[in-house]
Amino acid sequence: MRSRWLLSIGTIAMTVLLAEVALRVLGLPAPAEAPTFVTEDNAALGLRPDTACFWRLAGDVGHWYVNANGLRGPELRGPTDESTFRIACAGDSCTFGIGVTYEQTYGVRLESAIRARLPHADVQSVLGATPAFTSHQTAALYEQEVTPLRPDLTVIYCGAWNDYQPKIGREPEDPPTAGLTDREIADRLRVRSWSNLLEAFRRALANTNSSATRRVPLADFEQNLARLTELAQRSGEVILVVPPVRADTRRDWPMCTEYQDAVRRLGASRGLRVVDGPAIFAACEREVGPAWTDLPDDASPMFVDGAHPSPFGHSLIADGVLAAIDDAPHPKLARLAARPAPRVRPSIDSIEPRKIPALLESTLELRGAAIGTLGPLPRVWVGDVWAPRVAAPAANTLRITVPPTILPGSKDLVLMTPEGPARLGSIEVEAPRLEVGPIHRDDPDVEVVVHGIPGRGCGVYLTPNRIDDPIPTLFGLFELGGADRPNGFPQFPPSFPQPAAAGLADAEGSWRARIPRPSGREDFFVQGLVMATDVESQDDRGPIGSWTELRRVVVQD
Repeated sequence: MRSRWLLSIGTIAMTVLLAEVALRVLGLPAPAEAPTFVTEDNAALGLRPDTACFWRLAGDVGHWYVNANGLRGPELRGPTDESTFRIACAGDSCTFGIGVTYEQTYGVRLESAIRARLPHADVQSVLGATPAFTSHQTAALYEQEVTPLRPDLTVIYCGAWNDYQPKIGREPEDPPTAGLTDREIADRLRVRSWSNLLEAFRRALANTNSSATRRVPLADFEQNLARLTELAQRSGEVILVVPPVRADTRRDWPMCTEYQDAVRRLGASRGLRVVDGPAIFAACEREVGPAWTDLPDDASPMFVDGAHPSPFGHSLIADGVLAAIDDAPHPKLARLAARPAPRVRPSIDSIEPRKIPALLESTLELRGAAIGTLGPLPRVWVGDVWAPRVAAPAANTLRITVPPTILPGSKDLVLMTPEGPARLGSIEVEAPRLEVGPIHRDDPDVEVVVHGIPGRGCGVYLTPNRIDDPIPTLFGLFELGGADRPNGFPQFPPSFPQPAAAGLADAEGSWRARIPRPSGREDFFVQGLVMATDVESQDDRGPIGSWTELRRVVVQD
């Protein structure tokens, strides 16, 4: 018996040894030589190494808020109950929301739209996405972090860019065999113990993609999508999104259409609802008309670059997903719609301050006995902006940091509870103020002062006529009276021409400029502009919020 046992051990050891030799011959090195993605530079961006996903978001580094699960957005725990509807969005940086705020992502827009229909339910969105992820990494992330949350609905948005990009470690001048596909990288990273060695050997022998130039060859992409779908269907329903891309991306990377078609095929073969992003964007362009969309192919109101949707693009995708939900409503949505209103709501005694400036980070303190009964720190919304930083310095005090993306107007403070949204009161977000000095006939200049937001970009525009002399801009003719969007598209991105003067407000929030006034005019119009730049993205992709005020100026004797 003992000799048989020793023989078995010896056979296993010899097999493992031969496997390791074969792995080295095939170019699959030992664990010490496994690929490394997280260097000191990108670690500073909040990335950490991960065996399954290659890299992960490690935490909040100022560009965006990252929760304990390594996902952008609020903390969520465990499966849902009958009072909660949870939407998971699986994908890459398009789903993550590069170039847009958290609230502008299609996943959070979808959450807001469903919440508006279900006043007595807790609607939650999960952005199961990370910048630069492929479908391989997205599936690994979903299995790690999203599956335990057991979402009721999963929206899968993969194949916009990263999957068909060159393999890791391959430069354009390298031969096609250089670099590694994501599956090959996974095999290397998996070689960390004796138990994984034989499986890696088997995968290496079976690999038919060794000459592929893409990070995720098309066959692997289809397998990854199928795996994602199977994981998601364990807890809920699935909707697929065919990723839209800009015209120049289709021209320079024609293989992107192969990945779009793969999404359509999977949806058809499995009877899944499919939101066709390219078709939705094309239909919008036809409806809006060329006056607003006839742009160079490296610019589009739907995108911030070749693949990432703009805030307007995200709104189109969210509308498409919402229409797909309406075509076949989730049974849980019907139950939540019929749910009676809760009897008890939290109440707050005081909110300080009641007024805060727009486009500037501010702190609110809420006091009341009900705060001590809320349990874990809740999700709080200030109007349509999520406040990621909430603290309870005392049993009866809630401290809320309002992000600098807040825009002017009256804003409700809403607490998300298991019984649904609870309104705690409201605050007023004050707009910047435009001040124009008196103009006399012999004055060559106009003095303009913008008050309100320290450090924010400011601009001033002058026009001799409010309506009859529209200013040409990137997205059409911009009239200072407000006709800066096509009819029927209130979310279409506004754009502003080059200002007559621009600068940054000082520490007191004031910016002053002197501008030559239009000659020979008895009156003219001045418009002040204040912009908040994209504070949540590591890339500066333009304003995420803006305020304007129009003043008619009459020349005095």
